[in-house]
Amino acid sequence: MLLQVEEHGGHGAGATREQDQALLADVLAFLLHAAAPAGGGGATS
Repeated sequence: MLLQVEEHGGHGAGATREQDQALLADVLAFLLHAAAPAGGGGATS
């Protein structure tokens, strides 16, 4: 589950570009984390 709280949100014309980019980064990070294989088997060198 992904829950995001916007501390400075309000009733305006919409989100700023910075807010949109931060949301996209959060969603992508969440999806990458959720898609990671169980056991965290990352690459080793």
